[in-house]
Amino acid sequence: MNLSELIKLRESLLNSLEIIESDIDKLRTSAKKRISHYTENKFIYIKPQVLALAILLDNPDIAADELARRVGVNRATLYRWENVAKYLRARQKMQHTMRQSEEK
Repeated sequence: MNLSELIKLRESLLNSLEIIESDIDKLRTSAKKRISHYTENKFIYIKPQVLALAILLDNPDIAADELARRVGVNRATLYRWENVAKYLRARQKMQHTMRQSEEK
């Protein structure tokens, strides 16, 4: 991968992160179902979509099956959540692009 490809990839990732942050803000304000998550000796209530995005940001290479298990949902549910699906598709596209550049 040359410098210009890396710069384009960086810009693409930054754009994706802005979209994700915007989606997280939207989810925080919505009144949909929340799940209980135990942290630091207390339970907090968080929407499953927000938890999935937080896990993805913390573990960008996590497999979809493992992500679904940690959030407590079916794998297909991840792809029904628009914001999570966007992240997973962007990650998949980035991995595909990186594989193609490595083959050159």
